[in-house]
Amino acid sequence: ACSMHSTQASCSKWSTCSWSCSGSSTCSPKCGGGTICESRSADTCDWFSSCSWGCGSSSSSTPRRRRTVTYFCAGKLSGSYCSGDHVVTCGTGSSNAISSTYCSSGKCSEFGIRSASCGTASFCAGKISGKHCDGPYLKECSAASLAEASIVDCRDAGCSEGGVGDAACGTARFCMGKLSGKFCDGAKTVKSCPGNELVEVCRGSVDCQEGPDVGVATCGSSTFCIGKSSGSHCDGPYLKVCDAGTITSSKYCGSCSEGTIGRAECGTTNFCMGRISGSHCDGNVMKTCSGSSPTMQQFCDGSCVQAAGAAEAGCNAVLASGISGGADGATRASEVFVCMFAFLWLLLC
Repeated sequence: ACSMHSTQASCSKWSTCSWSCSGSSTCSPKCGGGTICESRSADTCDWFSSCSWGCGSSSSSTPRRRRTVTYFCAGKLSGSYCSGDHVVTCGTGSSNAISSTYCSSGKCSEFGIRSASCGTASFCAGKISGKHCDGPYLKECSAASLAEASIVDCRDAGCSEGGVGDAACGTARFCMGKLSGKFCDGAKTVKSCPGNELVEVCRGSVDCQEGPDVGVATCGSSTFCIGKSSGSHCDGPYLKVCDAGTITSSKYCGSCSEGTIGRAECGTTNFCMGRISGSHCDGNVMKTCSGSSPTMQQFCDGSCVQAAGAAEAGCNAVLASGISGGADGATRASEVFVCMFAFLWLLLC
């Protein structure tokens, strides 16, 4: 026998649901666990505005909008390409990019076949093996290749050459005479000695600070974690993890916010609460959500792009999304399937 369900608790798949044995039935999908809309936020429930059917009669659906997702690497062969001021590396047979690198100088150059790089095209041509400066980029060249073996964006630290094939972000040969540890090479650069390796370039108005011990340096306050509880905290635009008064990790977020003590996030606190598992854009921060907390947080230098209606996001123009009205054949077929499923569900109630 049919029964009346008027409360959300007893009709968990829908926001409103009513029917009778002899009459018609109408169910409005709820964004939050329903068959039609699995997402919990209204802006990502974009398949239907309504879906109605009769007991044993007919079914119909009204598409509100259709999501479209365009992948930069779709149809491209394996290699690296310029997409605006980003170098995008594509793999064979996949629409997803392997990586996307932001060029801080705004210059991406393509050369050869499916080859691209920040800075000058074919920069390593004619150069001896070693590290060289290409503007703000530190490039490691091999005499046997036109392309660099590795590239580091020195950003505000700049790149300098101590000799032919001996270049570094910040000051070349900075670590000469220094003990092992981390030190400030100017206001913006954290270096690890004795290898003169770049640890981090401080972003925005934040500078490098040393102390309290020799060989300790970080962007922001080097004594930040002293007196703080173990967990994550905001030091300006940096998300820092503290453990027993020591900074164990530091991440640039663009913006950082704190919720409960020891629980800070890049971007917005509690962003993942109520969102389905997947990747989402929180402003210019891409977050991977699983449960109430992000499992990954990454600041996007260029922009974060969210696929409309999907728990899928990407940094730096790798993913382009749009919304279009109407429905194609595949969409209509899925609409009919959903409504048929709902009709069978009503018969079994």
